[in-house]
Amino acid sequence: MSTKQLNNGPKVSNLTVADVTEATSKSSEIQINVELALANATAKDMREGVSRKGFLIKRSKFKHQWKRRHVAYRPPYLYSSHSPTDKPTGVVVIDLDTLVLDAEDSRLDENMMKVVAERQNVFIVRDRFGEQWPLCHDTVSESEAWKALLTQAVKDAQLKREYRTVLLPLVLRGSEFQKKNFNAFPGFFASVERRFVNVSVDCKAVLWHKPGQGDFDQVLVSDIQLVVVGADTNVFRRVPKKKLNEDLCFSIVTGSRTLDLIASSKKQRDAWVKGLQCVLKFGHIVTDEELQELENRKRVQHAKDWARKRVEARQHNQARQQLSEVIQQQHSPLNSGQ
Repeated sequence: MSTKQLNNGPKVSNLTVADVTEATSKSSEIQINVELALANATAKDMREGVSRKGFLIKRSKFKHQWKRRHVAYRPPYLYSSHSPTDKPTGVVVIDLDTLVLDAEDSRLDENMMKVVAERQNVFIVRDRFGEQWPLCHDTVSESEAWKALLTQAVKDAQLKREYRTVLLPLVLRGSEFQKKNFNAFPGFFASVERRFVNVSVDCKAVLWHKPGQGDFDQVLVSDIQLVVVGADTNVFRRVPKKKLNEDLCFSIVTGSRTLDLIASSKKQRDAWVKGLQCVLKFGHIVTDEELQELENRKRVQHAKDWARKRVEARQHNQARQQLSEVIQQQHSPLNSGQ
């Protein structure tokens, strides 16, 4: 791909997709140490950087009493304390392995079913470390809001793992699609061309170009409003329905244009739509700082490799020169006469 930089576009990195994919595969979820997290938590963690906070009724672990507690979700931890100004006294982890269960959930065992039957609006949060919090609120709406928030957090964590391991490498590597182009002349259908589409290594642009050519066009990820499934843009509407398989169509929509693509299969279309939606939601799993560090390391490695090759070439040339001198001496007239 061309290394040019379009006006107002992101800097094109010297990193390859293989470099970034390798770094991404090594980037894992936050390493959780529950005891350390609770020991280091302060009352400030109950107020700042939280997604939601408020009072819930929590069932105690040993006495099994329902008590009013202040609860704050500061990803990836759900803290509880006696009041907003107190240091947290309990923590449960919200990650991809956390369960958020209510009375209708088939995963409830017999003991949990008894717990949720003790009060109204009860839901249970259980993390992968075995910590289990039965929680509720006097109002259905507040209980449902908390349950929905934590359920979505678990889904996001699960989606983020799929994004990191499968979807991000997919959109970074890129794929070929048919691209529909808008035709402004009445009575003419939208033209179609083959284009190679990929996401830039810093996840700040979607790029496309003719296969085998370097010049490319792009839309910035920050300008993308939607990634939509089907054939429902102005460009696709100009194509007769009988000439389109809508199960293969999707569009990247900005405020000023659309990128309208046709995949080779529904599986490819769905994977790309999901991957691009994750790009909008999560950006890059590897931070800008980590990408810069990776690029710096690669630059240093290139310099070392170049210096090593120069040394090896110089040593090779010196060895050839020495061998040449030996051969000349062996075949000089003086040596021949001897």
